[in-house]
Amino acid sequence: MLANGIAEASCSDGRSWLIAAPVRGSSGVLGVLVAVSGNGLGEEHAEVVQAISSQFAQAIERATRAEEQRVNDRSTAAIRRLLEEGSAASSVREAGTIQAQVAADAFYCERAGMYAVDRNGVISFTVGVGAPPEICDALAVALVGKRASDSPAWQRTAQSLGPALVNDSKLLPVRPGGLVETLGFKSYVALPLLSAEGHIGYVMCGDVTVPRTWSRDDEALARQLAL
Repeated sequence: MLANGIAEASCSDGRSWLIAAPVRGSSGVLGVLVAVSGNGLGEEHAEVVQAISSQFAQAIERATRAEEQRVNDRSTAAIRRLLEEGSAASSVREAGTIQAQVAADAFYCERAGMYAVDRNGVISFTVGVGAPPEICDALAVALVGKRASDSPAWQRTAQSLGPALVNDSKLLPVRPGGLVETLGFKSYVALPLLSAEGHIGYVMCGDVTVPRTWSRDDEALARQLAL
């Protein structure tokens, strides 16, 4: 099909036909359009399928460009906030709070949390956003002084050096008393904070009401913010 531009096949009953045409975009083949008929297909039908596949390609590429623009707009707004509000931070803790809040807003999440680690990989402080004060306090009690590498979520992002988007937190192991358990995340986005020396912290935002399926836009945004 890719060599000839179209493929035809008849079914065993001799009456049904299938026509397949590649959906070609400017960047290559985007997919395949398949038409099936029980009344027989002729050459004119193949031309129609090819014409429709061309229109599909244009529609897919327009949608892709629009999706990329949406992600860029969200990413640009989040990064601008990090730069503007972060430059006014008077302490590392305040900067961490800004990071957590920006992440929560960028992904439209109910809550967010972050922690920073010292040179030995030990958690030095925690921040909670969108949660009651007693939960934020419990986060500090459970995590400060513990090794960040003991967290399964930290280990996953350490291996990939990138973000992790989890639709259902029950499907993966978590640290007892950690960000997921204490903040009550049913779904979450985990963003490692990286420097030239390695991991220096961790930001996690998510929803606590119902599990959430992260979109392709969310995945692209997470990759950009993680950088």
